[in-house]
Amino acid sequence: MKPILAATLAALLLLSGGSFAQEAKSPSTADLVLLQQAYQQAADLVAPSVVQVYVTRKPTEAPDGEDAYFVRPDAPTSGVIAGANGLVLTSAWNVADAESIRVTLADGRSFEAKRLGFDEVRDLALLSIQATDLPAARFHAADEVRIGQFALVIGRSPSIEHHTLTTGIVSAIGRFDGTAFQLEARTNYGSAGGAVVDIQGRVIGVVSRIVDQTNRGQNSGIGFATPSRLILQHMPDYEASKIFTVPKPPFLGIQADRSALDVQGVKISQVIVGTGAAAAGLAEGDVIVGFGDAKIERFEDLVREIKKLGIGSKVKITVLRGTVEKTVEATIGERPVGN
Repeated sequence: MKPILAATLAALLLLSGGSFAQEAKSPSTADLVLLQQAYQQAADLVAPSVVQVYVTRKPTEAPDGEDAYFVRPDAPTSGVIAGANGLVLTSAWNVADAESIRVTLADGRSFEAKRLGFDEVRDLALLSIQATDLPAARFHAADEVRIGQFALVIGRSPSIEHHTLTTGIVSAIGRFDGTAFQLEARTNYGSAGGAVVDIQGRVIGVVSRIVDQTNRGQNSGIGFATPSRLILQHMPDYEASKIFTVPKPPFLGIQADRSALDVQGVKISQVIVGTGAAAAGLAEGDVIVGFGDAKIERFEDLVREIKKLGIGSKVKITVLRGTVEKTVEATIGERPVGN
């Protein structure tokens, strides 16, 4: 039996419950050794392509009333060599507001880096260093990763001679409007921008969506990555130094009564003053049942349709006001600060 296949079967036996686990033979020590070797081989294959990224930026202070936990650490993050000619991919979060960027390779060589492409939408940035013949990673251009497949996160340790490794599975896909998948493998500041690898040592994504502030430091134990499919699709844009910014979210200007479960549509609990909804005459208690050409049956329908529109777009909205159906035209606006 091939080592990777045997290791996979061993992992299934370990992770499975119920009748399958009872009927199947328990994994032997040899099976577990094969699984361990599969992890190590996949990591060793990619580790030379994972680099350390150190950024200097203006010092930040903790928000009023908060402690230093909320201050971004002054510590290196990770990146992945995307081209033998000196191209390095990392998270856009890693290099945002950078005054200078330094990339250190696994062999200890260090270079000043220039930022090329910058993509807030997919949380990626492409760097360039003056080096050639680099060990570029092999990005796997699958249409999509699959829920349940093995996922290894490889970062570059502050001690440059070592890489870091956490393991798990892909636990969800299509996150952040389809720009990321979710990992059960742990990620952190240090592995941000590092490689996410399958059991065969192919790069299936780059660690992204690290946040430096959470509610009371909560951590659900999951991470996110931008899939290689999107990376390869946009690489020519990044090499051309194109910048992608997150568009301002469209805003109608209502709050929904999410407790009105017996209502077919979206019941308005509040209309925010100065918004398109207020100008259109929408009122508390109205039930939105139509938005443009779309039928609205639940809150998620309304959110989806609003997201399709740009700021300044006009849209016909059908509401039930008591037993009377009424259609108004609203202008989609920009979300006010604090909403």
